[in-house]
Amino acid sequence: PSPPPPSPPTATPPTQSPPTPSPPTPLPTTATPPTPVPPTPSPPGVIVALNVKDDNGRSVAASAGTIRDGYAGDYAAEQDLAVTVLGENCEVTWRSFDVEDSEGCKYDWAELRVGGVSLGRWCGGALPPTLRVAGGEFTIALHSDEAVQGSGFEVAFVCDAVGTPAPVPTPPADVALTLRNNAGWRVPALSGTISDGYGTYPSEVDLSVTVVGRNCVLAWTFFAVEASDDCRYDWVELVSAGQRLGRWCGGETPAGWRLSGGEFTVTLHSDEVAEGAGFALDFECEA
Repeated sequence: PSPPPPSPPTATPPTQSPPTPSPPTPLPTTATPPTPVPPTPSPPGVIVALNVKDDNGRSVAASAGTIRDGYAGDYAAEQDLAVTVLGENCEVTWRSFDVEDSEGCKYDWAELRVGGVSLGRWCGGALPPTLRVAGGEFTIALHSDEAVQGSGFEVAFVCDAVGTPAPVPTPPADVALTLRNNAGWRVPALSGTISDGYGTYPSEVDLSVTVVGRNCVLAWTFFAVEASDDCRYDWVELVSAGQRLGRWCGGETPAGWRLSGGEFTVTLHSDEVAEGAGFALDFECEA
């Protein structure tokens, strides 16, 4: 018998590897930058530190700063000091305050003025209110009598812009001032005379006039004021830069003075009896 025919070869299908999954494509992320913090704006212009003791009588253009009384301890007795800030629409805040207290602030006081108008006069220990001052300038003033002082004050201010100083006119020369007709005046002048303006000055008066002038030379040409011990009744007084330079009475002509400040004030006081023939004073200041 013949052998059986060979079986046909069986085809084995190829083995297929499972597909390798691709990693997911990460979605792009958008980083949010931090919100920038705007810088705190600085007041435009000039920041100053003033005090009424050393800057008395000055007008200073500024946009921010402080004003103090300027004394290391208590402020001094018998002072009339003021400084003016030239600034547009300023906010004035009192940081500390200690001025001799009295009813109606009749003895010592601090004052805020605008254009010669008082916005407030304060004494005691309570902080005065914060005020927003419209206009182009304001003045801080300190007045003290002869007894009981306080530790003073500090004021902070911030303005919208620096103020513009007013043009300064050339002071006149050869002015003739009298306490009778010009009491309370503050007069720029290069030279002139100051007198009481009476034949015999009257009783119970307190009259003064201030001359604004640099480095003035003063010479008394006539003097006759009721005499008394310590000039307790009638007297004539000279004040410059907030300091009393002398108080005189009797018939002896006071010595002349050469002043280094920017202004001076002459005051006549009389009580109810025994008047005198008055005084006359010549002055000449630098241009």
